[in-house]
Amino acid sequence: MSTFRFAVRATLLLAWTLAALPQSASAAKTAAQIRAEIAKQQREFEQRSKALQSSTSARTGGSTSMEDAAARAKAAITGEPAPTNSQPTSTSRSSGNPASTSAGGSSRGTGKFTRSKAAYEVRRGDEYAWRVTMQNAPGEGANRWEGDLYLLGIYESVNNPGEVMLIGNLACYTQRSGQWVRSAEDDVRFQDHLRIGSTGVLQVNTEATDFTGRQRRLPLQMNVILETTELLFPSTPMFVEPNGDEHRGKQTAFLFGGSGYGVAPLTGDTYSLTKVEGESTNRPTIVSKRVLGFPNDGIGLAYSRTTTFDASQGMPIDSTLNYVEKVDADVRIDVSIRRLSGQDVVRARGAALAMHPVASWPTSLKRVEVPAGSWELAFPNVQREVRPGQVLAVAITYSMDGVRSVRTYRGTAIKVVDSETVLMRLDGSGEEREIDYRSLHLLK
Repeated sequence: MSTFRFAVRATLLLAWTLAALPQSASAAKTAAQIRAEIAKQQREFEQRSKALQSSTSARTGGSTSMEDAAARAKAAITGEPAPTNSQPTSTSRSSGNPASTSAGGSSRGTGKFTRSKAAYEVRRGDEYAWRVTMQNAPGEGANRWEGDLYLLGIYESVNNPGEVMLIGNLACYTQRSGQWVRSAEDDVRFQDHLRIGSTGVLQVNTEATDFTGRQRRLPLQMNVILETTELLFPSTPMFVEPNGDEHRGKQTAFLFGGSGYGVAPLTGDTYSLTKVEGESTNRPTIVSKRVLGFPNDGIGLAYSRTTTFDASQGMPIDSTLNYVEKVDADVRIDVSIRRLSGQDVVRARGAALAMHPVASWPTSLKRVEVPAGSWELAFPNVQREVRPGQVLAVAITYSMDGVRSVRTYRGTAIKVVDSETVLMRLDGSGEEREIDYRSLHLLK
């Protein structure tokens, strides 16, 4: 965590702590005195934050501001012009994802627990796209899937997982009489809201699950041993493991095909390995292997993959995956993933938003966040400082599958309801809510 982000985190923590205090925190002090003390504390935090930000910029050579990142996210959603960049629109994470490299290798900690350089990082406004191709053995009845997947960062946090929208379609083609024919019913579609932590995808909001609760979108039995989103985002170890992170165990799975499979569950032996090679470079390689075998039934599933990871941006660059299964027959699928840049990203964005328009996104994802540090900590005097049409920062409790946090969004005042309440319209989503003054902040 960078020193600047630590200061922002401390500032937000102070704001939320103050917001939780009763209005009559001190009977001996007037509201004006309390606001003055808060303003003084805010000035002190701002001075420290600026000093820490200056030292961070000096070390990293400067970085794209949160305002720029938010502008890119807004542009992707609204279609307005965005900052131009021939590369994926993201910035170096060398300060937010610190690592010191020497002749002896990389170091992200001391002693036994050294953080791996292959750590995911999400920033609001980042956008990436990947070209994905999957194909089994050529010949009559063979299948091929190909298409682009587009990712847009919609939320970032100092100490919580980031959130993204992942949208795209892998179109399926079947070889018949020597020709590739479209098989749209077998397309693999992505329109997922993901939470991504440093080690990979933590949570997926999607309705594409089967009766076992698993996502059954990938071809054949791949989803038994590989989550759909792991196709693009392989899991990584949190700490450096010279020999890799290795596990053996048991897994109960429903298999389809053969005699009786899919009717009764089978329990097999599992083996998995995750290893990061090249930790001393900014492009380490993630090696992943997984096997699920049922020796008594002569059945087995397995895959092996290698992924080149961009440690400075916290995202994968390219990946190759080989999947094999033996159920009714021996079958193999080869997967190739390549990150796009420039106009290819722009085209992927257009196709993704045409497939899954912003209008169909959950309402909470359309809100416009206020960059940290751009709003006053002090609570406004509603009757003196708030007027209709004024833009304010609105603190709202947000929940995703029971995970709660406080986020600050832009909103426009419609009218002052009383001395403590303002009717607000949230930018982006258009929601109208009556907001207590302790959840409102003036913009700087």
